Amino acid sequence: MKLFQFFKPNQGGQLERKGTVRKREADAQQARKHVITRSIGPLVIVLGLWAACSFCFLYDPLSGSVGYVEGQKASETIYAEVDFQYVDNEETEARKRDARARVRDIYRIDNSANVATRKSIRELVSWLAEIRTGTTDPGQNSRLRQEQIDALNIIMADDSKREALEANLNVLIREPIVDADVKQEFFDKYQKYQFVNEIAIDIEGNVPKLVNLNSLQTPQSIARQIITNSAEAFPHLLSEVQEEAAISAISQSIAPNLMALEPETEAARRATVARVPEVIKLVGKGNVFIKKDQLIRISDLAQLYAHEIAKENSRGDTEYLLSTIWALAITMLIIL
Repeated sequence: MKLFQFFKPNQGGQLERKGTVRKREADAQQARKHVITRSIGPLVIVLGLWAACSFCFLYDPLSGSVGYVEGQKASETIYAEVDFQYVDNEETEARKRDARARVRDIYRIDNSANVATRKSIRELVSWLAEIRTGTTDPGQNSRLRQEQIDALNIIMADDSKREALEANLNVLIREPIVDADVKQEFFDKYQKYQFVNEIAIDIEGNVPKLVNLNSLQTPQSIARQIITNSAEAFPHLLSEVQEEAAISAISQSIAPNLMALEPETEAARRATVARVPEVIKLVGKGNVFIKKDQLIRISDLAQLYAHEIAKENSRGDTEYLLSTIWALAITMLIIL
């Protein structure tokens, strides 16, 4: 018991001393945490200011001369500090428009129009037969004059002449046929392009075939060929006046058969435009590319941007690294 009491105060002192040490260590640790916590805010602010100031020094948004907008007047003459090239968008777009305009319209022979022509000729033949038999009044057809009816009756008086006419017609209407005014429109449209004297005709979904504009048929030219062939088969059948009257009458029954294929034409135009290369222009070092007081155009802006990019690219890696280090050092000194 005494032995226990002898050691008890000593142990209590040791326990007391150990508790004091732990408390001091805890207080010191807490103080260090407090110091660190209090230091984080200013450190973040300093680093943030350093980053912001460094960015302001280093950021060069294709500086100086690019600070123009379209339509603004240039305040100074700008010389090329380095060789550079740029895309002339205006010239490129002009070439694309020209290429698009040069694309030939694509057409197809419309068989339904040929069917309508054959039906109209058969009805004409039937009507003329009724006139010859006296079962109808010629005056009921307001499209034809009497001299035209008389000329048609001569070339369709018997089966042989009528069959020869219909055979010629079936062959000739396989050719592309357009109205005379439409044919002239083709010439007017393409006359400024000296090499374009053809249109493209898609025959049954195959690759379009180029057809010379001069070879396009009109209802009048088809009718003239029919009458000419009839005159060769049956000489001295019609007088010159009667031939012209028959040509005029038959042409009224012939329908144009050329149908525009707009989707195919538009696809061809898009493909042609896509193949037009960009117009690249070169500007040598020391040359003037913007004059004082000139109005800035889109093409001028393209030159300004290209010039600044070329200047940036001309800077060496060492120069860029030194300028970066210099900017970071200056901003840190300012903050300190």
